[in-house]
Amino acid sequence: MLRKIMSVFGKLGNSLPEVLVVEDNTDLQQLLRTYLESVKGKLVCAETKKGAEALIEKSLARNRRFRLLVFDYRLPDGNGLQLLKDLRKKIGYKQTPVIMISGDLLPSRMEEIRASFEQVKVMRKPLRMKDFKQHVLAALGERELVNK
Repeated sequence: MLRKIMSVFGKLGNSLPEVLVVEDNTDLQQLLRTYLESVKGKLVCAETKKGAEALIEKSLARNRRFRLLVFDYRLPDGNGLQLLKDLRKKIGYKQTPVIMISGDLLPSRMEEIRASFEQVKVMRKPLRMKDFKQHVLAALGERELVNK
């Protein structure tokens, strides 16, 4: 898996995707990919916490960073909340907008996450794409849309 992720970066040369999606559900990953590919910039996906960490480290090694991160809360090898905590410790990612999605967080836990971190939106599955679009536009700026 990690080799597959690193080969994606090799094919991109010096350019770096602007959006990182970390989602293990392939159907939802494809839905997010379809929408996000209509936004200016490149997109890359990881299915695990470890895969996301490798992509983030690679971005830092190139002195670049993702402009938006979309994390699933539950991942096969950890959770999006721990990934977010680790990410906020890294220079270059302290204020990066994050959209965290989950199908099983209680509303009180969702509010706790929102209150604990800046630049984090928490959304419940199934996603309402209209709301997701608004969060993406707020994070990237409406002017970034290719197709308005």
